[in-house]
Amino acid sequence: MKKKEVVYPKEVLDVIPEGCYCHGKLTKGKDGKYTSTGDCPFWFKVKGRPHMADAFCVLLGKGDLEINKEAENRKCVVTTCNKGKVVKKETKTYKEWGEPISNVSLLWDRCKECGIKDDYEEGT
Repeated sequence: MKKKEVVYPKEVLDVIPEGCYCHGKLTKGKDGKYTSTGDCPFWFKVKGRPHMADAFCVLLGKGDLEINKEAENRKCVVTTCNKGKVVKKETKTYKEWGEPISNVSLLWDRCKECGIKDDYEEGT
């Protein structure tokens, strides 16, 4: 089944910062610390969740833990070759292959998962 594309109102799109991060412009202060302006109001940290899996996007309705859980069920194709020739192709989920899926989502590091306005190039 094809996923339905979500269309957000202009008021929602206007508050999401441009670029690939959930924060706006970073400015280095005299004390050497960075502050950001124009942060995404839909992003926040969830207390009690593990480090590197503790962010949540209200707009998406999911966070790192949920995104990582979805990734466990994604299919991957593994091709086995011998002397440059394909001898076997198998399709399984990452979970079936026994591959660890722990940090697929980078929402915890304020990297966008929504895809909104993330094609913006810095300095343009």
